Amino acid sequence: MKLSQVYSNKKFKRVKFNEEFNLIIGKVTKPKDKEIDSHNLGKTTLIYVIDFLLLRGFDNAFFLSKYKIKFFEYSFFLEILLNDGKYLTIRRSIDYPTKIDFKIHDQKFQDFTKEDNWDHQEVPIDKAKDILNNYLEFDVLPEVNYRKTVSYFLRTQDDYLDVFQLNKYKSSKDIDWKPLLLDLLGFNGELLKSKYELETQINLLNAEIKILETRSSMNEEKLDKIKGFIEVKEEEKKSLQIELDKFNFYTNDRRIDRDLVDSVEADISKLNSELYALEFEEDKINSALNDRMEFSLSEIEKLFIEIKTQFPEDLKKNYENLVEFNKQLSEERSKHLKERLTSLKTQKEEIKKELIDLNNQRSDLLSILQSTDTFEKYKKCQNEIVGIDNQIMTLQQQLSSVGEIGNISSKVTELNNQISKLKDALKENVLKEQNDIYSNIRKTFNLILKEIINLQAIPSISFNKTGNIEFHADIQEEKNNDITAMGRGTTYRKLLCVAFDLSILITYSKNSFFKFVYHDGVLEGLDDRKKIKFIECVKRICQENGLQYVLTSIEHDLPRNSEGNTMQFSGKEIALILSDAGDDGRLFEQSF
Repeated sequence: MKLSQVYSNKKFKRVKFNEEFNLIIGKVTKPKDKEIDSHNLGKTTLIYVIDFLLLRGFDNAFFLSKYKIKFFEYSFFLEILLNDGKYLTIRRSIDYPTKIDFKIHDQKFQDFTKEDNWDHQEVPIDKAKDILNNYLEFDVLPEVNYRKTVSYFLRTQDDYLDVFQLNKYKSSKDIDWKPLLLDLLGFNGELLKSKYELETQINLLNAEIKILETRSSMNEEKLDKIKGFIEVKEEEKKSLQIELDKFNFYTNDRRIDRDLVDSVEADISKLNSELYALEFEEDKINSALNDRMEFSLSEIEKLFIEIKTQFPEDLKKNYENLVEFNKQLSEERSKHLKERLTSLKTQKEEIKKELIDLNNQRSDLLSILQSTDTFEKYKKCQNEIVGIDNQIMTLQQQLSSVGEIGNISSKVTELNNQISKLKDALKENVLKEQNDIYSNIRKTFNLILKEIINLQAIPSISFNKTGNIEFHADIQEEKNNDITAMGRGTTYRKLLCVAFDLSILITYSKNSFFKFVYHDGVLEGLDDRKKIKFIECVKRICQENGLQYVLTSIEHDLPRNSEGNTMQFSGKEIALILSDAGDDGRLFEQSF
């Protein structure tokens, strides 16, 4: 895969790349103007735009996101040359950065700013990465998404701090990049990845053990002691239970408890209701006995005289018979009422007697139940048993925690054994097994540095105390192979990064893989003679291996010959010239 062109639908300099050496120049036209910064022309920004079009994230720190208002309605297009000879254009807008368009075509340098017919349109970003990965068809680390390795071939100034650890991995864990790099060097990175994963599991398990130990204030060494405490508490509970069972709360063979008292009170309530009914009936009978109907014949005769009417004899006789009948009826009724009254009094006396007995019984029961001596002892005994139960429960929880700690510790031991085996396998893989890929990378790396600065430098791998991988790339004295401090300087460290990236591409040049690299500002600080050697070396590598190289440089950093003349480049080699003469000279033709 190579870069073909980058362009936009709005203000942005179209950049067309050739398939070999490409130079992006930043011109300084006003060197005495201190208000102008020649480093803000856009030569580094172009890397970010390309990375954006290769579907990097769109976080708030990214410059296109930070200045989103300025880039309203902007769409960017990246045309790449695939390894099968076809071209692929990727479209990504600022307004909808998570929706991606793709189009395959046969001819290069197309303009799709007004294109509506896309092979894949508005594809969600994650799916778009998979689609692009399939288009690339890399056979180098085919199971790894291209996003994992592309940053080695888009180096900004921040990526020269370490040959192997890119800036984007500075805040990441080793597992995020070291196994990948080990794979890229031809080793089995899965061994290292598995080791890191097991170490993570162990760290989590050890943290869990610490939590359990803190929570329970126990550890495995106290296991037997806890068991002993539980046995002692069980015996205490057993003794108290025996004492509790000795309490005799029975009267008339019935246990005295709240239910029994409630039963007696229910009987009392029932009898009181019956007594009330009897007394009510008694009052009614007494009222009936006192309420007699009186008939006076003389009063009737007097009434007839007053109205001057004769009182008939036959009526008088009938009335006398009625009075007699009523008298007999009243006497009979009174007899029955008196008999019922006598019966009621008898029933009342019996109920009152029974109520007296029940109330006495209730009083006795409550007295026993509420006895300070007996009941308090009973309650105390019960409370002690509850307290011991709680203690036993706590001890059992501690025992469970210790048991759990033991189980987790066993898992940690098992995982450590697995790590030990992985360490051995990793050392065998890195130090003893034949690895032609790694061997070719190292040889190529050294040849590049030898050609440019006439010093030898070889990448190497070591194991630290924890058995993890450390990567090195040092410049060595040719006579005694001692490591020098030159590789730690900014200028030569950049060359080490360049040599590493190129050695990877050269080694995999026959494979389907990246076939381009973009290096920002490598020439800064180099001697002119070494700059010339560097450029000549890079051009040769591109020609011999079918690779594409993109170099950015400020104009005054370009090499000069012994006569002071700037090295000349063909129009084909110069992909872009940026200038500080005005906004028109900048990448976006505007300042922001």
